[in-house]
Amino acid sequence: MIASQLTSCLETNSLLPKAQSAYKRRHSPETALLGIRNDALIAADKGMVTLVVLLDYSAAFDTVDQELMLQVLETKYGVSDSALTWAWFGTGL
Repeated sequence: MIASQLTSCLETNSLLPKAQSAYKRRHSPETALLGIRNDALIAADKGMVTLVVLLDYSAAFDTVDQELMLQVLETKYGVSDSALTWAWFGTGL
């Protein structure tokens, strides 16, 4: 329920990057790959070369400064009060 409400708030206020596929309704890894393919085809039609670099950030969350993450949630995205407290306990700090 919380994830749904937070996602809805982020989408309503246009706080998610346009190219982001994760955590967005009707978006998936397939959506991202189709976007990359489309951009590459458009570039090829213009005689351009496309270079794709893929990075695996699957373990990146383990290295996030969690206090900084909570500060960003509060200052940039307006998460406050009990939701911020819930996020704080979820970090294990």
